[in-house]
Amino acid sequence: MKKYITTITFWLIFLKPLAIAQSDELITRQWNVQWGFESEKSPQEVLEAAGVFFPQGSAVVLDRKGGLLVVKNTEEQIQYVESFVASIEQGASKQVIIRADLYEVPASQTATILRRTKVTGDDSVAVASIRNLAKKGEASLVSTISVVSQSGNRGKAESGKKHPYLTSYDFSKGVDTPKHYSYNEGTGLEVDPTLGADDVTMHINIHFYHSLEAPRFRTQEAVSPITGNTLEYQSPIANNAEWVTQFVMLDGQTKLIGTTPGLDPGVTLVLFVTANIEVVM
Repeated sequence: MKKYITTITFWLIFLKPLAIAQSDELITRQWNVQWGFESEKSPQEVLEAAGVFFPQGSAVVLDRKGGLLVVKNTEEQIQYVESFVASIEQGASKQVIIRADLYEVPASQTATILRRTKVTGDDSVAVASIRNLAKKGEASLVSTISVVSQSGNRGKAESGKKHPYLTSYDFSKGVDTPKHYSYNEGTGLEVDPTLGADDVTMHINIHFYHSLEAPRFRTQEAVSPITGNTLEYQSPIANNAEWVTQFVMLDGQTKLIGTTPGLDPGVTLVLFVTANIEVVM
């Protein structure tokens, strides 16, 4: 009997320290993080504030540009980091606010500003110059419109006067059913933003238009395949300043999108776009 007791006591003595050693073993895990570390605090300070303990030999590294968080710690503390990252991902989202400003600028002034901008390669030169002209009354803000969206989601906004018109007919039910549409005389902005891995860079697809005058409608005719009647419908003839393009910009940046002649030969329309990212909890 003494032999068995001695053997059991031996294994208990040596297994208990071994279990503790295993629980204190440092392991390494990594996460792709999009937000949660924007403050001036170090990544370790952020995690410590969330209740994560960093024993001797542990470490944390954050690649802010690539959004990669690497933590070396005990398994227990790694679980705390996992919970923190999950809570940030679930509790926060980022929205993109995009504003388009259309200015009317004397053509002579525009040419000078664009030459200066081309030399410097800095859009802020044009932005500051035209805003300064507007303050002096030498240029005017014709239209401004904003869209709030999220990465991967298309956003759209319109302002102005709606013109309903008969655009076509539906023959699927065996009768001549008219279909109507509304044409917007005013300003429209449609955006499709995508946040980059650094959570600061934005890839933006944009469609902007501004009506220079009221639309005219052309009346056209078609023969109904159901009744054989001659049917009339309309199509709009628009005169718009319009841009459909894509570009890359940073959070808080204002970008010169382009220019186009106005109705007055001595006037140029200049479009700027400003983009900002906000965290919504």
